[in-house]
Amino acid sequence: MSSKVNSVYLQSFDMVDDSNFCGVVHVECRGPVIDRKVFVRVTSNRWKDYTDIPARLMKANSDAELRVYCFQFSRSNKRIKHVELAVCCEEQGEKIWDDNDRRYYKFENIPDKMPHGITINDVTDIPRSFDLFLEILEESIRECTINMKNVD
Repeated sequence: MSSKVNSVYLQSFDMVDDSNFCGVVHVECRGPVIDRKVFVRVTSNRWKDYTDIPARLMKANSDAELRVYCFQFSRSNKRIKHVELAVCCEEQGEKIWDDNDRRYYKFENIPDKMPHGITINDVTDIPRSFDLFLEILEESIRECTINMKNVD
């Protein structure tokens, strides 16, 4: 039985600390894995150049229709404030992309440092962490509003 990839899609993507990002990619397919490469194409300069980051198979069995891959990469320069990415599954010369309908997945206004206390280690941290999340969200909305006014 030959393998056939039906779809590939980005399940999640997040910044995990000051410089590191990670994500999960789902690949729906039938049959065994035959020469399959899953990778994430990343740019920080609006596609003037890019880097392909390989994704690692995390969960599958021989009969599974859904295979889970993960990836991670680091921001080498903290002046980078914008990252765009697309995910790809390549098998037997055929590439299937999830590029968010050519809008790409964007992570903008990346802070130099992650706020302290945002990690939830204990149930009692939830209210404080949620308040920090709201502060960050409000600041991002303010920045976005200011930037939109400057465009007009």
